[in-house]
Amino acid sequence: MLGNQEKLEILKQIIESPTFKDAARLRDLLSYLVNESIAGHKPKETSIAIDVLGKDKEFDPKDDAIVRVYINNLRTKLEHYYHTNPTGISYRLTIPKGRYEIDFEPVEQPAEVVIPKKSYWYTVVIAILSCIIIALLIVMFSKPSGPESTSKIISSVIGHEKKPIMIVVGDFFVMNEEKLEGGEHINVRDFSINSLDDFMEKSKVDKDFQRKYSPGLYTYLRPSTYWGLWQILSVLKAKDIPVSLKLASQFTEDEFKSNNVIFMGQIKSLFVLRKFLSLYGIRCDLTKNTVSIVSNEGKSEQLYSPADIHGGKFEKDFSFVVKGKGPGGTDFLLLMGCGEIGVLGAIRGVSDIITVNSVLDKFPGGEVPESFMAVFESEGLNQTVFGTKMKNVIMPKMNYTKKTDSLFKK
Repeated sequence: MLGNQEKLEILKQIIESPTFKDAARLRDLLSYLVNESIAGHKPKETSIAIDVLGKDKEFDPKDDAIVRVYINNLRTKLEHYYHTNPTGISYRLTIPKGRYEIDFEPVEQPAEVVIPKKSYWYTVVIAILSCIIIALLIVMFSKPSGPESTSKIISSVIGHEKKPIMIVVGDFFVMNEEKLEGGEHINVRDFSINSLDDFMEKSKVDKDFQRKYSPGLYTYLRPSTYWGLWQILSVLKAKDIPVSLKLASQFTEDEFKSNNVIFMGQIKSLFVLRKFLSLYGIRCDLTKNTVSIVSNEGKSEQLYSPADIHGGKFEKDFSFVVKGKGPGGTDFLLLMGCGEIGVLGAIRGVSDIITVNSVLDKFPGGEVPESFMAVFESEGLNQTVFGTKMKNVIMPKMNYTKKTDSLFKK
């Protein structure tokens, strides 16, 4: 039987891991649940709200879903921890659905795998094919990135301070819809809800929604992510700058203060980075899938409304490339679209020599300014862009650094 001291050692290993580094409230919640388990208590929703989340004694779980939201987030964090630390785990911490007690589940160690003689040659063939694929990838990424102009916009995000680059990919928020029988659930997407903040706002005004849905345990990525990574990494590879990768749903404000950022994804998947849209005069209506941009002087407004976007069919979409200054002097580059083709068009807008030159021609001396925004019209089918045509390039006449810093907590 697992002793109390061993439980505390397991807890310490988890909360001191990189997964929980920037999640102080979730560390507190996990510590509370483990200590309650050691004490033999069964924590209630109300006690968690008061003891951990700072709610007062008037807290009513029927009107406030904050505990359920944090418990779901903790489940997600734990899943991420075990996915990124697959070895050396003897016990797995779980929180069963509908309960708040921590379970310590023993992890069965994998048995030695014996390959049957009949499958030997299949294994050899698979191994050889894997080596060929890896070799091809190495060759592809070892090729020069082409003329310098094709990488000018991406390279400009490296900045003068040589801070590391963090590539942030826009993922999509998934909800659980509860079933009446069996306590099971199904995964649901609501395109007007793509963050925990969106979920909480909807829960406040719609009690039926709050009772029916809970935050999902995972998110998902669109295929444009993989194509975009290949394009951008091929440019950054030769720059000798540390590069890391992050999901937009897990990207934090503190990380933005220490990294130059390249974002790829649909506008609805910006999460924290959504704050910049209002600063640059960009307004989005996710329910109508439209984007409006106000001019520097605020005298005119241009509306961009793509045709119906349906996966698997021919699409005309708008692509947006926004470069500017992040908090603390960092640089950022947002490669966005209303839909999948729009994202691919934005990536093409900074990696294709013809499209890049059409943008550079708008800049004095062909040099990339500190801040700008370019809009393209893109068309394509099934993750394939047929054409990307520049519609507009806007260069702000003001310094955004101070306004940017004011958007983030010190």
